[in-house]
Amino acid sequence: EFVHTSNTEVTHLPAKKYDQIVTPASGVWFADYVNDNATVVMYDYNQKSLDYWKEYAPAIKNVRYRFVLCDLLGKDNLAEHILPAIPNTLVHLSNIFNYEGTNFFYSLEYRKYKEAELLSALPASAEVYFNLRASIFDTVPTWHLT
Repeated sequence: EFVHTSNTEVTHLPAKKYDQIVTPASGVWFADYVNDNATVVMYDYNQKSLDYWKEYAPAIKNVRYRFVLCDLLGKDNLAEHILPAIPNTLVHLSNIFNYEGTNFFYSLEYRKYKEAELLSALPASAEVYFNLRASIFDTVPTWHLT
């Protein structure tokens, strides 16, 4: 139930603007990466985080927010909440599949399965960013173009 009100990690992204950014409800790193008329989808398994960000998301001109209750390690499907008609999309998966707070509750095989399942469901044009992946061999920031 803890709410991250600031970024909890360093995001190493190329200087680029996006029409849709999908990100955990944690910090406002995305503000530097949104185009005019962009959509920001903030997701989290923690309703308190979503409630906080509904109230305190930065007011950026022409940026629309959507808040999605979604547990990536559960039965929820984040891909259902991404607008596929927006080709210039960034999906930020942070360290969710290798997070020290939850990785002892799920086996590595399960976390790798859930990671692969989500990647296969995302729109083909989406750019995907990880800070840490479930695979022990992918422990540095990684771009994955699906």
